[in-house]
Amino acid sequence: MYEYECSKCALIERRYPIGSAPGTDKCPTCGKEARRVYSPPYLNRTSRPVATALEQSYKSAHDPEVVKRDTSGTQQGEQRPAVNPEVKKLVGEKAWKNVREARHPAAPAN
Repeated sequence: MYEYECSKCALIERRYPIGSAPGTDKCPTCGKEARRVYSPPYLNRTSRPVATALEQSYKSAHDPEVVKRDTSGTQQGEQRPAVNPEVKKLVGEKAWKNVREARHPAAPAN
């Protein structure tokens, strides 16, 4: 959908294949030449999930959110490994605590 503005009438909407819209078109009311007007896309016709994703993408590109992580119990620059509950079951609770204490003495057991 492309918009054209007639100096005598008003805005006119026309459909053309992408990349083939001319710079001017005839006004259907008065027959005068109407100039093409560049306007934002019709995002209100976009589904809500897609519009939300586009909005978040734009926001994160221009104003990224800073995420702070809790690094208590780790040495400077070292990240705590993710704890998978299945690993605890596999090695046993006691062995898991011994490994955690050896690697991170101040870390709480989880």
